[in-house]
Amino acid sequence: AVVGATLVALGIFCSGLCRTAASAAMLTGMALMAILLMGLAPRIMEYWNFSSAQVHLVESVSCWAHVERFSRGTIEPRIIAGHASICAALVWASSAIARRVDDG
Repeated sequence: AVVGATLVALGIFCSGLCRTAASAAMLTGMALMAILLMGLAPRIMEYWNFSSAQVHLVESVSCWAHVERFSRGTIEPRIIAGHASICAALVWASSAIARRVDDG
């Protein structure tokens, strides 16, 4: 639910940035594709022999790694707090964009 809320907040933010539904869908699709690629990045980095510290850093921000941890029953408060913070920031930015559009 926490990862899903982050993805929904990202979609709302992308929708607020665009004027038409088609451009909002394309921007949201590209953002979600970037999140998907971020999930594949640690495996590619291991293949290219990056240091384990670099791989761990990329893996720590990967939403897919978070879903894997949650599915194993590992619930880490810092991950939940991170997603909640990102959701709050995206929703706040979306409302700020909406207010700016209404004023101008």
